[in-house]
Amino acid sequence: MALNSVLIRSTPSELESCKVRLIHVLLIAYIYVILSECRKSLLVNNDSDFEMIDTRFMVGIQVFTNNMPNFTCSGFFVDIKWVVTSAHCLLNNVTYVKVFFGSLELKNCYSIESKYWMIYPEYDNVSDHNDIALIKVRIPLDLRNSVDILEVEKENWSKRLPFEKIVKKCLLIGFGSSDETGDRKLHLREYTISANNMKCSCVQKTIDIFCIFNDIDNDDALCYGDSGAPLICGRNAVGLATSSTKCIGNTSEANFCGKNMTNIFINLHYFQRWIRKQYYLRIIEHWGHNRNGDCYRFTEPKYSTVVSSVIFTFLHYRIHT
Repeated sequence: MALNSVLIRSTPSELESCKVRLIHVLLIAYIYVILSECRKSLLVNNDSDFEMIDTRFMVGIQVFTNNMPNFTCSGFFVDIKWVVTSAHCLLNNVTYVKVFFGSLELKNCYSIESKYWMIYPEYDNVSDHNDIALIKVRIPLDLRNSVDILEVEKENWSKRLPFEKIVKKCLLIGFGSSDETGDRKLHLREYTISANNMKCSCVQKTIDIFCIFNDIDNDDALCYGDSGAPLICGRNAVGLATSSTKCIGNTSEANFCGKNMTNIFINLHYFQRWIRKQYYLRIIEHWGHNRNGDCYRFTEPKYSTVVSSVIFTFLHYRIHT
């Protein structure tokens, strides 16, 4: 027998002990998988192509103004530490926000507080162009199974849609409600999008927005609390819900919900580079005057453009390789 060969003989009792241990390990692994599956938030819609949607990327956002609860928006995890939502949700003396996740009903969700957010620098609160913001969050390790990531579409599909005459089936998911003070539950609204219903007759047209005409009258239309909700085509987010208006010719009428409304979305394709950039190159600048009135924003660090680009490229390569 070679010196580096070892003959191991196991007794029947040792073999039985190994079998018992193996069964215990497999049982623990099975229980872990079951618990993980139970933590998933699922929406079921049997009347559409979207039969079961894992919605762990969705969040509800409770905004506190002067330390008092104000209104609710929607959003989604684009990264384990970052939530995308609408910029207009974070205006007017916002003290902090609560981010809710992990359930179909807002009242049953886990919640965490955040005082750190970044509004897109060129956001216009009059026209609502560039209406996008990021909220930074810290998810406890024991709750990370309740979180999933929704990626932003890299292709600018809305630009080529009118020319290729294609039809896309997409899904809006949000915590909105037709009742301004009603309970907030996740709801879904299916859109069949084509060149015929992508009309913005009363909205100033820019590359950062697109519109969808809603001709269906039901409770799942874009409504109160849906600002910041993602429009999902395929597996990626293509749009961010910002508002709903009624177009009368070239003018708009203030009306938020229901049939014959023009739903306005931010085209996320144009903001994906800005979103990724915030992961690495934003630092915190203090705005407030005291502990009770603290408010924070993110500002660009004092690096040159060249140095910033080199750092961003290096970090992006390290993370994605």
